Amino acid sequence: MDQVEKDLEVTGADILRNISTGRGRSKASQSSLINQDGRCVMEIRSRIAQAKSAFMKKKNLLCSNSTSIRVRKRFIKVYVWSVAQYGCETWVLNKAEQRTLESFEMWCWRKMLRVNWIEHQGEMEGKRGQGRPRISFVKQMISDARLSSYAELKMLAGNREEWREHVQLQNQP
Repeated sequence: MDQVEKDLEVTGADILRNISTGRGRSKASQSSLINQDGRCVMEIRSRIAQAKSAFMKKKNLLCSNSTSIRVRKRFIKVYVWSVAQYGCETWVLNKAEQRTLESFEMWCWRKMLRVNWIEHQGEMEGKRGQGRPRISFVKQMISDARLSSYAELKMLAGNREEWREHVQLQNQP
């Protein structure tokens, strides 16, 4: 073997030694933002920041009303999502990272359609949240006293002794 062949000969032990010491890695993999345990929060945040920057560079094109929404969606997939999802095959996602990516997606669509945050929040105005519906204090008292109207409640509450008897009867098992 000549000197060139000896220089090119690499064994498996050499490769493992280079990987474990960090030599032989490219600059991109050395600056990877994925932790040893596989979490990739910083990588995702970095990618989202780069994708937002790409969106802002093409904002005139992506937010233009002269092009159809269908075409603008395709442009977002090409110019923005390709940047955001670069290297996503190596990401390990949990619920928090999924929500982060979904919120970025909604940010893109809101920016494209020019829906500002206040208008976005205003859509929910007038809609009740989940949970038990609110009952006014008086209606709750009428219900708890097992009466049919506010007039009955007011008349019963006017006489302290009758009120106590009624409450004690209602609280018996």
